[in-house]
Amino acid sequence: MNYKTKFFLFLIFFLAIFLLLRLKGAVIYQAAATDLGGIGWLFSTIGLIFSILSGFLIQHLWDKWERIQKIVLEEIHTLDHLIMFSTVTADIRDRSKKVAADYIDNVINNEWTEQAKLLTTNEAIDGLRSLNATFITISGSQQEKVAHAKLINSLLYTRERRILLATRRMPNIIKNTFLLSAVLVIGLSLLVAINNIFLDLIFTLSIGSLVCAIYLIVDDMDNILSPGAWHVSSKLYKEFLQKIQ
Repeated sequence: MNYKTKFFLFLIFFLAIFLLLRLKGAVIYQAAATDLGGIGWLFSTIGLIFSILSGFLIQHLWDKWERIQKIVLEEIHTLDHLIMFSTVTADIRDRSKKVAADYIDNVINNEWTEQAKLLTTNEAIDGLRSLNATFITISGSQQEKVAHAKLINSLLYTRERRILLATRRMPNIIKNTFLLSAVLVIGLSLLVAINNIFLDLIFTLSIGSLVCAIYLIVDDMDNILSPGAWHVSSKLYKEFLQKIQ
């Protein structure tokens, strides 16, 4: 279910609760209206806590999203340099393209998921190490061999950073606290009484919609590999794979 559908369902649910409270829960509403000063002060305190928490989370998740984007570009850039560097013989050049293609295929099909694990080896990683071992045995300067090894090590390190950031989720205690604060702001906004029902609807619906939108943004950014507004896709890997093939 995408965020637009979730937001639309929230609006329907919120309007139903609002109308039920105003039309059927008049006693509760009038009780809340007897002490507007106290309710307003308490509501603003909860709203302030929610705004601080949401601002911190969005900033943190935005930084994570930017870092993953840069790591993906860095990984592709390193692969490109590895192929360009492996031109000492035609066999090494063709083998480098094959190893890079296998590596990208493994990223797209096996590692572009939250279940990807750190420090695991597979055929793609073994291929990189085998390529480096072969490069060391061929004739060439020591400087070229060292540079080739550095590219391999840089690629492996970048891969681990990508997996670490992409699979790391927000701790449950923080996410549940954020959800609780969002529910409190939305729920208590219904108890801030305004005599005019149309003005009440406009203000409470605005508050509820804004809080819901912020929560959906945080939830979307936390699950960065799933399709959404802040989705990091494997499109660049696929484009680079087509390029080298």
